[in-house]
Amino acid sequence: MFGFKRYPVALLAAVLASPGAYAEVFTETGSLGPQGTQAGTVISNQARAEYAISGNPVIEQSNLDTFSVDERIQVDVTVQTPSVTVQGGQSQRLQPFLITNLGNGQERFSLEVLPMATAFTPVFASDNLVYRAVGDSCTTDDVTASRAFDVEADQLDLASGGTILICVPADIPADAADGEEGLIVLRAKSDTPGADGAGIGDALAGVGDEGVDAVVVQANGSDEDEGLYVVSAVDVTVVKSISEVADGFRTGPPNTADGGRFIPDAIVTYRLDVTVAGSGSVDNLRIIDDIPLPSGDSGIAYVPNSVVVDGAAQTDSADGDLTTVTEVTVDGVPHRRITVDFGPTSGDPLFESVITFQFQIQ
Repeated sequence: MFGFKRYPVALLAAVLASPGAYAEVFTETGSLGPQGTQAGTVISNQARAEYAISGNPVIEQSNLDTFSVDERIQVDVTVQTPSVTVQGGQSQRLQPFLITNLGNGQERFSLEVLPMATAFTPVFASDNLVYRAVGDSCTTDDVTASRAFDVEADQLDLASGGTILICVPADIPADAADGEEGLIVLRAKSDTPGADGAGIGDALAGVGDEGVDAVVVQANGSDEDEGLYVVSAVDVTVVKSISEVADGFRTGPPNTADGGRFIPDAIVTYRLDVTVAGSGSVDNLRIIDDIPLPSGDSGIAYVPNSVVVDGAAQTDSADGDLTTVTEVTVDGVPHRRITVDFGPTSGDPLFESVITFQFQIQ
């Protein structure tokens, strides 16, 4: 069973006399299960001698030898991703760290965030807040007041084997260049009195669970790991042009001798050149073009099923290809919306795509 850790009376008095010394204490959200025999467990053992005198059996009991299992203070901090890809000027980029109490007793820990000066220095939040993840990864949904943990005030209280995923946010300097790396360190340290400053193997008298001694198996009763940020520059460009006009007399590039003229009933072919360049990647790349619907006999009307992506004909419906064509209202005006969804897209190697579609002048 879990007992209470004994703290010197002077320390407890100091804490109680300082309102807000620890704003909140948070418990684990997962567990590996108890890590060895629970601290404070009493182990009793007794031997006996069995013999016979004149054929009569005799049993003599030894004294009862009893000891209590000491507490082992041990914590593990492990970053959960090899690196986080960032771009210069981004904010609140999260590094996930899993903290595990590998000791055999209930343990309270404080956290410390240490940005490291490397090629660039990540900027930790001025409000000193990290966040406790809801699931098994860090997302922007975790960055809420209800999940906040103040590293200057709050503590973790973890049972033996208890785990918690901490999301450490950092801002990336605007001048961080492509390929540069930055580090941020999360340290967890035991708040057991005497652990800070203790060497490996030092025993702290009477401060473990159930009043047993606590043995420090890491210097200062702490562990840390570093999260790596890697700047990966990416540049997305879209260039729109009119590649062809067919007016019934000529078909070709506009404003040329062979090109058609912009007269009623002419078919205008628009072209979008999409490029993703650089060592980075983007999520959910979508190219969207909204063109006003014709008003009466004025304007331009979309030619159904005229979208072509890199030579592949597309349909207007959401049927598994890259394109959908819908009607939307933009600023109170009906528009025809053309959406081409490329999904995750990397700039290395260079990504290039050509989209064409047609409208008819009314």
